[in-house]
Amino acid sequence: MNQEARFSRMEPELRKANLIEATLVCLKRHGFQGASIRKISAEAGVSVGLISHHYSGKDELVAEAYMAITGRVMTLLRDAMEQAAPNAASGCRRFSVVRSPPNCSIRN
Repeated sequence: MNQEARFSRMEPELRKANLIEATLVCLKRHGFQGASIRKISAEAGVSVGLISHHYSGKDELVAEAYMAITGRVMTLLRDAMEQAAPNAASGCRRFSVVRSPPNCSIRN
C-alpha cells in the first residue's frame, strides 16, 4: 500500500502563515461571505480540522489575516517615510489617523 500523503507536515508558525495567506487569497477571490473554512483549507492544502486547531473559527482567522495586511502596510509606510525628505516624516506623523496593530510600533 503505497499512497502519497495528502497533507504535508509543517512547523506551526509556518502552517499559520500559510493559513493566513490562503485566507487572503480566498477573501480576494470570494469575499468574506464566500470565503468558507473549506475553501481556505483547500487553498492552504490542509484539513478543515487543522484550522480549528489553530483558530476558533473563520472570524478569528480573517481578523488575523487583516492584522497581517495591516502590519505589511505599516512597514511599507514606515519604509517610505524613512526614504522621504527629513521634514516629510514629521509632517506625516501630525496628520496620521492610522492606529498601529498591537505588535507594530511606529518609529519616531
